[in-house]
Amino acid sequence: MSRIILVKSDAQRNSLLTALLQRQGHTVSITDTLDQIPAVITKSQLDMLVVDMDEHSLDEVVQIAPNLKGVKILFLGGNDDMQHDFRSWIADDIIQGSQDDDAINYCIQKILNRNKIN
Repeated sequence: MSRIILVKSDAQRNSLLTALLQRQGHTVSITDTLDQIPAVITKSQLDMLVVDMDEHSLDEVVQIAPNLKGVKILFLGGNDDMQHDFRSWIADDIIQGSQDDDAINYCIQKILNRNKIN
């Protein structure tokens, strides 16, 4: 399946979402900071990056953007202004408000299956 990295802060959510995605066959890693991502990408293929925007800034994501070619990105949370910032184009989708694991999982599956030829 896909290799997904969660860049989040809530340990309980990380473990629940990780278990859910792993049951579906995905390989999931968790990192605390975005600056670790370029090293991970050089070691192996990355399909998706899920970033908690309540803990990380759009500036941080834009800084590593050159390393993210071909990687699908999902932003979780963030403020309302972020959706009006032209740099948010980097994300394939943004989930604000309620962020239960099923909604996040649905969005991840939708993004991963986008443009897939059956």
